[in-house]
Amino acid sequence: MEKQRTHILSNSSNLLGICFLVSTLVRSAQPVAFIHLSDLTAVGTSFFAISCFLSFLSMRARNETRADHYESAADLLFFGGLIALTITVAFLSWSTIR
Repeated sequence: MEKQRTHILSNSSNLLGICFLVSTLVRSAQPVAFIHLSDLTAVGTSFFAISCFLSFLSMRARNETRADHYESAADLLFFGGLIALTITVAFLSWSTIR
């Protein structure tokens, strides 16, 4: 019986688009204090892009062990991207409200 896997490709690609939107918002605001937020958004964007790539590779891998490794790496990068995006949006919201 084949193991049922859930892939994060669609979620990761959606959050990649959200990162691009947040990055555009941060760059259009352009205060000096947002320079680190722009860098953090770039890190999150990179994590989501690599996560998409690894998730795709895990679906296409013929070797079950290799597919598991790809998916595990994609999950870790996805989680890192979520943390970066959450911190960015929290600081952006906090500075807007203030």
